Amino acid sequence: MRFFAYALRTMGLGAVLVGFNGCALLRVYTYSGSSSPKVAAAKSDLATISSALQNFRLDCDRYPTQKERLKALTQMPVTLESKWKGPYISRLPPTDPWARSYLYQTLKRGKSQTYRLTSFGEDGIPGGIDEAADIVEEGP
Repeated sequence: MRFFAYALRTMGLGAVLVGFNGCALLRVYTYSGSSSPKVAAAKSDLATISSALQNFRLDCDRYPTQKERLKALTQMPVTLESKWKGPYISRLPPTDPWARSYLYQTLKRGKSQTYRLTSFGEDGIPGGIDEAADIVEEGP
């Protein structure tokens, strides 16, 4: 009987310790980093689009223009009939996880061209913190 009581106390203490450790691990996971599932999805979308833009540039010697937009990754622009070897992405994400369009901008850095992809996060306006922070992917 004494052994049985000792075993129950030990198991009970073990369960309490495991419970505390589980809570601590859950807290660390919850609060480490600022990525919610929506932020992670937006980052993944931007990385996928960025990869497609790099492949487009390798074939076409430039990024899509502001007029062509990201549509040039899935549909051949008329001016690139001889160079375009796409589609470079099977499907463009229609919107970010907050149901807003991704912003695509072409940029000049000296003599070279690059791009910036942006999601303005949960609030849809520039700036912000946590889920409202801008998520940006820039080309080289």
